Amino acid sequence: MPQTHSRLTPQGRAIWYTERLWALARELPVQAVAIESIPEFDQDCWFGSTPATCRTVARHAQQIQAADLAYPIILAPDGTLMDGGHRLAKAWLLGLTTVQAVQFTAMPAPDKLVPPIQAATDEAALERPALARRLYQLAHLQGEFRLRSGAISHEYFDKYRFEADPATLRQIGLAMQELLPVDVDALAGLEMGGIPVATMLSQLTGIPARFVRKTAKPYGTCQLAEGGDVAGRTLVIIEDVVTSGGQVIESALALRGLGAVVENVLCVIDRQAGGRENLAKAGLRLRALFTQAQLEMGDGSGE
Repeated sequence: MPQTHSRLTPQGRAIWYTERLWALARELPVQAVAIESIPEFDQDCWFGSTPATCRTVARHAQQIQAADLAYPIILAPDGTLMDGGHRLAKAWLLGLTTVQAVQFTAMPAPDKLVPPIQAATDEAALERPALARRLYQLAHLQGEFRLRSGAISHEYFDKYRFEADPATLRQIGLAMQELLPVDVDALAGLEMGGIPVATMLSQLTGIPARFVRKTAKPYGTCQLAEGGDVAGRTLVIIEDVVTSGGQVIESALALRGLGAVVENVLCVIDRQAGGRENLAKAGLRLRALFTQAQLEMGDGSGE
């Protein structure tokens, strides 16, 4: 997956490919810059709303250890960081007070520009606690239910009940669009609960959708993923409810086998039944709109 730098602008989120930034910065003069003068040194540049787990911290530690200070960091005209966070961290760990840097005198044109997402003017987005309560009232059932993993549960989130309600599905889309990573080519909705969620997100964001079957159909185009090519594209898997994560992992591996880049999964409900941990082992990062505990408490505080 190509490395990128992104930042918000009045026109939307601008994205630059790091490889191109390096090509543009090749002839710029190298200078020593005080580490303390770089704003990002005291900001969260790596985790965002993703929990800083031991695994994710360790991965960044590996990158810091491997960072080569022979390469300068890249700064924007205003002195903010465009590339080199791990080199910046390594310089500080080595006790240095300055780091080698190149700085643009004019901001280069971005490679991509994602327009700001506009909610419908005739419907305001619900506050997260209100949406949590609506989902719980619609979808929470009690009884005895056998899950895909074979386990027996005495409660069940019937995803089809909130997916079949147009107003609720739209509210889910409005909330979930904030969880999307910046660099994404298409939304991969999994058969079948992820498909209506992916479709709504596609309508709201303008990002194309793909519809992923559990198995490729044996006739016609015989495709696993419908709606367009996936090879070479960065996909975000969209699911409604994640329990153990088994089907998500199977689908991600199949999409990777077709040449897609798959690292992120978005879902409406994380049942907190081992799915997040299982996905992480497969190199997948899960971002959930709500956990089961949040729904039960009517809490919309997010991850």
